[in-house]
Amino acid sequence: MQCTWLIGSNSPNSTIRLEIAHFETECSWDHLYIFDGDSVFSRLLAAYSGVLVRYGTSSDKLSEIVATSGNAYIYFYSDAAYNMSGVNITYSINSCPKNCSSRGICVDGVCTCWAHWRGDACDEPTCPYKCRDNGYCDVENHKCICNPEYTGFDCSFRIDEGWWAEELVNERIQGRALHEMVVINDEMWVIGGENFHHSAFQNMIKYNFIKRTWTVISNNSVKEPLNRYSHSVVAYEGNLYMYGGILYNGTVLNELWLYNTTRLSWHLLSKVTMDQNCHSEPCSPLAAMGHTATVVGNYMIVIFGHNPVYGYLNTVQQYQFGSDHWELIATRGAIVKGGYGHTSVYDSGTQRIYVYGGYHSYGAEAALVDFLYAYNSWEYTWILLTPSQSHRYLHSSVILNGMMLVFGGNTHNGTSYSNGGRCFSADFQAYDIACDTWHIMNFPSIHKQNIADFGHSAVVYNGSMYVFGGFNGQMLSDIQKLTPGSCEKNANSATCEKAAPANVTSLCGRLTSCPSCLENTYGCVWCGSSCSHGRCGKNIKETNMLDKCEVAESSNCDKLHNCHACHTEYHCGWQTDEKCYTFVRESSNGTEKAILNDDYRVKCEVPCSSRHTCENCTQGPCMWCSSQQMCIESNAYAAAFPVAQCMEWTTQITKCRGLNCRDIQTCDQCQKNHVVGVGQWYFTACPACQCNGHSTCVNGTDKCLLPCQHLTEGTHCQQCMAGYHGDPVNGGNCTPCFCNNHGDLCHRETGRCYCTTKGINGPHCNRCDESNHYVGNPEEENGSCFYNLSIDFQYTFNMSKPEDRHYTNINFMNIPVKPDVDVDFTISCSDSALVNISVSSSSSPEKYLDENHKCGTFKLRFSHDEHVFGADNSTFYVYVFNFNTPFLLLSLLIMAAIMWKIKQKYDLYRRRQRLFVEMEQMASRPFAGVAVELDAQLLIISAHSGSEDHRKKCHPTPIALEPCSGGKAAVLSLIVRQPPGDEEYTPSGQSGLTIASALVSLGTLCKGNTDVIKETSKLDSWKTSSNSSTCI
Repeated sequence: MQCTWLIGSNSPNSTIRLEIAHFETECSWDHLYIFDGDSVFSRLLAAYSGVLVRYGTSSDKLSEIVATSGNAYIYFYSDAAYNMSGVNITYSINSCPKNCSSRGICVDGVCTCWAHWRGDACDEPTCPYKCRDNGYCDVENHKCICNPEYTGFDCSFRIDEGWWAEELVNERIQGRALHEMVVINDEMWVIGGENFHHSAFQNMIKYNFIKRTWTVISNNSVKEPLNRYSHSVVAYEGNLYMYGGILYNGTVLNELWLYNTTRLSWHLLSKVTMDQNCHSEPCSPLAAMGHTATVVGNYMIVIFGHNPVYGYLNTVQQYQFGSDHWELIATRGAIVKGGYGHTSVYDSGTQRIYVYGGYHSYGAEAALVDFLYAYNSWEYTWILLTPSQSHRYLHSSVILNGMMLVFGGNTHNGTSYSNGGRCFSADFQAYDIACDTWHIMNFPSIHKQNIADFGHSAVVYNGSMYVFGGFNGQMLSDIQKLTPGSCEKNANSATCEKAAPANVTSLCGRLTSCPSCLENTYGCVWCGSSCSHGRCGKNIKETNMLDKCEVAESSNCDKLHNCHACHTEYHCGWQTDEKCYTFVRESSNGTEKAILNDDYRVKCEVPCSSRHTCENCTQGPCMWCSSQQMCIESNAYAAAFPVAQCMEWTTQITKCRGLNCRDIQTCDQCQKNHVVGVGQWYFTACPACQCNGHSTCVNGTDKCLLPCQHLTEGTHCQQCMAGYHGDPVNGGNCTPCFCNNHGDLCHRETGRCYCTTKGINGPHCNRCDESNHYVGNPEEENGSCFYNLSIDFQYTFNMSKPEDRHYTNINFMNIPVKPDVDVDFTISCSDSALVNISVSSSSSPEKYLDENHKCGTFKLRFSHDEHVFGADNSTFYVYVFNFNTPFLLLSLLIMAAIMWKIKQKYDLYRRRQRLFVEMEQMASRPFAGVAVELDAQLLIISAHSGSEDHRKKCHPTPIALEPCSGGKAAVLSLIVRQPPGDEEYTPSGQSGLTIASALVSLGTLCKGNTDVIKETSKLDSWKTSSNSSTCI
């Protein structure tokens, strides 16, 4: 919602005073801008947001806003997330402040107060309550003179209790926020910051504590840094070091500048040594804003911040003075989540840096935190301390008397509803370092003014805390001084123990990593996969040493809420659910971090900071600020525009404006525009003939001449034609639908495509519906999405729902995996459609097997002989197209060729049956056992005998004789012993015995029992068988 008001006085030098009687809007998102002039290009006076003034209250009234140009332009922007009571503003022209509060006379805009009253509005009593009897009234100077032990405008505050006081300075200095301050000797140096008036900004000033004077620093160097804010500045050996920050044009820097306070000159340290141990992105120094820098020894420790690519940083960077060396520190101990707008202070007693609060990301969202960390820069370790229970960012912190004092900040932490949290807080907290406890401090302000703000800076000088600048709807320029009282609340260990937090069980239960569970002050132990206080339950593994934590329980991947940040860790992977996951692998010692290649990671989108148009920005997970012409991550709004710099933002492409400022028509152009006829220029009404600039009027009527021009249609040419989208109202343009050739129509306003192929989705038909098992890449040339069919399953698709009305195509695919199986494909359609079937493989392009086949009931077999299945990755594609929805029934079945498998199994069955018959016949024949004696000594030939007669003869005897059916022949089987060679026995692994069979004839070749052989030379070859009826 956007509203504007213009208050005119009809006199260029008149004074307009605006008083806010009531103000309740959403903090940080809904703003009321007040300009001294007649447009948003005039000087900005204030930008209010949040719950500032409630009805019926007087203590939180805001100071008047004064416009001196004669005009006041008021602009209100709301994202309509909260329903709040709004704003009530009254104004007066050429009046006195608050009409002198009815306690004085107004003369030429200046109040002349009555007796006993003072102030510009006569609203301050000179000596209230007669100085509380703790002093006397100085009538001449209109103030109380307090006794030594009291102070305050009415002498009501004891000095030993501590109080706020404003430093009274004669010079006027420009207000600012998000600046940096350091103290060198008796001077407070202020560098940079955000201010409503960039052109004449005093970038560098210093304040002298003793003289109470401001000095604007002139630059004596040829080159100086551009104005910036959300940077860091430290003092080292009398010089200033400024790092990082953001320019007014939105550029986030990694520059390191040195300022010589003696020569009053800047020098860019461009030759700094990069981190030599860094071999992949990111490497120090990182571009950052909203970080902190702290000096420890000869090092500058840069903690956290926000980067335009990596988002909210969890990093610790270390810069060494003298060597100009940068290093990105690999920290140990507790796993912490970094952010923007925290504070870091160093305590020399504990040698720790205490990091408190900030704005942290949680996925696509972000929120304030109350975390307190301690970092040991010598051991590179983190430890978790007691949280404050008060969330805030852009506050200030200092170390004073063993306490960390925290003041102000933005404490609004609402999400879906407003809890009334203040944008500008005056809370004052103290953290006792020795006791690890928090305390709420109530220091009164002796000037009785509202000191709530954020974006200020604080330093310590001479035992007091000084706060300068800040933002509370206006840029502040005052100095507030806190003089602390007695700090003896926890003087010994007994009082420390009484003040210790009682919710340590809850604190332990929130910790999700083993290192964070062990490295804290809560007394936690790691129990299996969760953190508990004290000890674990029965049968649960207890871990109480940091080096015993499993790798899977010690990862920081879940703290990386940005794709680019996730991929900076080699074991982390960004997935499609927009979360960063830890990948580990099993090892001999348990688990270890896995090294991921790009195949296991989702490709990151273009960073939001690299998108430079509204259309390009809103197509990603980004937010477009039209007033700044900047694209940021959707969770980075509070970091990029903390002091109301963004006057209008959107995440929807339909709200992108196609017109530039030079395209906005003037009254004169409206009068001369022939398209809309002779019209008149109105601020609040439209001309009678309203064709939105896309047609002319029918003579004498208020109707538009049809057809409309410029791709529009409608009775007033108020909408885009089919196939185009945009907002043609008031001269807007229509652009063609971009659907990657997978659709012709889109939503007329949003441009979201109506995809014509089922399974393709996305705003531009650029994604496959993976959740419903569609795969492919529709963005490739001729690419599409396919439903992956499994073999031996029947599928039915019913496209009769209203959301299916644009579908005319559906695609399927199947990859047979068995190389020796045919595939049968069956498709049935209830309505008319056409079918294309094709096949492709890794070695050949896609080839169509059947085209434009009418889909009734259609069957096709893919033979394994014709197509190489399995190894060659052959894939069959089925395209069903040219149908009209509702398409009631589409049935598909892919199955292995069953008949071929049955024949194969039947042949195997017959072979097995024959084998069984043969074995049964052989088993039914007569059989008997044969005893065989093996004796190696019988085969040894005497080496001492030279005569053949002394050799012992062995006569082979058959172990089986199988007569043939005629009785004249038989199969004779013998046992033959294999020769062992030179060994006593047959070598291992070889057979020592063999059964030899031969076909022999059966008959009687002898008379009686004597066999006659006439050739005596064959006597040694033929011997008498033991069977008298068998001759061998």
